Amino acid sequence: MKKSFIFSIIMLLVACIAVLGATYGWFVASRATENVTFETGSVHYVLTGGLKDSSTLGNVIPGQELVIEDSPIGIENYSSIESQLRVKIAYQFEDGEVITFTSENTNTSSVDVQVLGVVGDNFIYNEIDGYWYYYYGVENPVIPAYDELESILTIEIISSLYTNGNVTGSNLMTKKIGLVIIFEAKQKKNVSWEDIEWDVLSTTLIEN
Repeated sequence: MKKSFIFSIIMLLVACIAVLGATYGWFVASRATENVTFETGSVHYVLTGGLKDSSTLGNVIPGQELVIEDSPIGIENYSSIESQLRVKIAYQFEDGEVITFTSENTNTSSVDVQVLGVVGDNFIYNEIDGYWYYYYGVENPVIPAYDELESILTIEIISSLYTNGNVTGSNLMTKKIGLVIIFEAKQKKNVSWEDIEWDVLSTTLIEN
């Protein structure tokens, strides 16, 4: 029976979803995410990187890398105005609860979480709302406009992602797993994060 590994990219009012077939631990079918361009007014980002596909991945066991080698999941900034960026990551095993990816999920020695990963150094986790906020500089969340840069700004978001072999076992071998990554970008002025409402994580991440 084909299982599903869901990789969702959502930015402002634009949604692009890439579905990758998989099972927990033994991911039997998947496909890489194609490069996607997001545009909302003058806020313009291009998604780069992705997850491995089945032709190169084969069967996956806990601890095996899911991100394409030397191709971390990230974005390039082509915005013509100053902008701000935040990310929310969550995962769910079949019949289980939706779990938000926190700073504990980046602790490679953790024995408490089932999914581990490496988030870019410029992202800081906010325990109150569950988002990872991008900081262009120290205490500076404002990303300069593209035409103010000497080169394209590439933001690395996730360079590594895998299931944690320290806490997962054969009891989850046939379970479906869902993963959602929400990217939200906005212009610096005229709108606050509080004005943007999302209800993505209230729904199941598992595809039937």
